[in-house]
Amino acid sequence: YEAETYALLEEQLEGLYMPLDRTMYVNKGISGNELEATLAHELVHALQDQHFGLGSRMKYSVGASDALGALHALAEGDATSTMLDELIVIQRGEDFLSSHTAAELPDQDPEDLLAGENQGRKGGRLRRTPRFLSVSLLAPYADGLRFVHELRRRGGWKSVNEAWGRPPISTEQLLHIEKYDNNERPMTVPE
Repeated sequence: YEAETYALLEEQLEGLYMPLDRTMYVNKGISGNELEATLAHELVHALQDQHFGLGSRMKYSVGASDALGALHALAEGDATSTMLDELIVIQRGEDFLSSHTAAELPDQDPEDLLAGENQGRKGGRLRRTPRFLSVSLLAPYADGLRFVHELRRRGGWKSVNEAWGRPPISTEQLLHIEKYDNNERPMTVPE
């Protein structure tokens, strides 16, 4: 399991921001639009760390893994939405972005993304990986993106920034934004 997870991450990751040493790492094999999109995504993580304490908030604590997963999805959704806006600028130009944003794109589930990921050089291992593992890798991006886009549709980036002040505390809140709106608390399940 561990070996397959690391191999999958190695194939899929183009960039990585490490809050521990505040360093961004980018795959030396990418260039052009792929590099621009990756830089946009990872720079958002650096800004999240700077403004919202991403590194200190992403630390594991016993009994809080669901809340940590929801926060991780917020971080990835925020960065992915920005990355998609950057891709719109690259492909269509700044003028197009002023009237069309990533938040207008149709929402996709991790399963839908997985179906679209089975292409080119990045799809090999993903196709061969057990489904539960590949879907769990994509879920923070897809579920976080859906959450962030709903916030953007409601109140733009201001609403996303406000969510960092009150992030979803469970994946249930992340997946059902009305539960986030109502601040519905998760049930504690004894271990």
